[in-house]
Amino acid sequence: MLSKRGPNTIKFDQNSLAVQEVDYRITLVNKVDKPLTDIEFTEDVVDTENRLFLTSIYGNLMAFGSKIGFRMDQVEFRGYKDDGTYDVLPVKPEGQYWWLFKGETNQAGKRQLQTYLDQINDGSLVPANAAAIVPQYKKVGIYLKDVTLQPTMSVIFNIKMMFMDPFHEEYSATRPLKNTIKVTSNRVNDDGSKTPLNLSGEWNTLFTPFNEKVHLWKQTFFQKVGMPGERFTARLNFNLTELSSARYFKNPTYVDLLPLGVSFDSHTSVMRVVNHIEGWSYEFIKNYNDTGRDAVKIKMPSGYAYQFENMAFDIKDLVINDDIIPSKAENDELNNNNEVYFYAENWTNGVPPELTAQYDPNLCK
Repeated sequence: MLSKRGPNTIKFDQNSLAVQEVDYRITLVNKVDKPLTDIEFTEDVVDTENRLFLTSIYGNLMAFGSKIGFRMDQVEFRGYKDDGTYDVLPVKPEGQYWWLFKGETNQAGKRQLQTYLDQINDGSLVPANAAAIVPQYKKVGIYLKDVTLQPTMSVIFNIKMMFMDPFHEEYSATRPLKNTIKVTSNRVNDDGSKTPLNLSGEWNTLFTPFNEKVHLWKQTFFQKVGMPGERFTARLNFNLTELSSARYFKNPTYVDLLPLGVSFDSHTSVMRVVNHIEGWSYEFIKNYNDTGRDAVKIKMPSGYAYQFENMAFDIKDLVINDDIIPSKAENDELNNNNEVYFYAENWTNGVPPELTAQYDPNLCK
């Protein structure tokens, strides 16, 4: 009747665990022949072996399929104190979407984890000295006020949780991350009396080994036959999906070193691609570092890998000039090769070896 579904595996990287919110979907289906009422879901750190604490709930108020609908004011988000009393926490619409709800809690613990990561990155904290988080509310409840769950109908929502002591988590391929959610409710009998019905649902997640990988690529669009005067678009991207979420980049920068036969002019521009990076800039540079070639330099604000959706940019309306070399005349020294470089100002502070191997300090300035 009660189920919890989360990730089957999590890649083991202690720094990433510090900023990872583990997402679980909670489903309660009424499989008895009587209505259920007075329904409360509870998450307690003791039911995660003191490894996870809850940071948010979210869901859809609308009914669909067997899922019932309810109003925002029927979702009572409870933060329990040590004496058993509780605070009612705010539940609000998710952005501009009135039919979606969201409630947040234990945000001080979430911020502390980020502070630990910042201190580890700047060298002021050794990971082993980072203390476990003590959340304000170790036990959290989601109580559905004046909601009756008829037979065969369901309640569905999501929760997010974070690691209480990520820097002391130990890798194990056999010891799962156990997480149990509990429900207290009453079954409504034909005579109007109520019978308590308590349920629990568990989900186990295993760690898997994590090895960082990088992928820097460039592709072109709208290119025709490669004749002088033609224009095309080049897309740059540094793939973040196989990097530690906690990998820090100080002013990450692209340098796209164009072939002699490709130039920029007043029509050339740079645009973000499906990301919301703010504070980025670009410049067009003639004879970059005395190479005799033009370059496009794109600089992004500092941040952690998890804070970037992607690092994709389009360089639009590059133009092929008269110095383009016919493909039949290309050789190892004279060619139309286009190199793109990626670097960060903290390049030598903990970057993956795969990245270091691509770093040219004379070019990336």
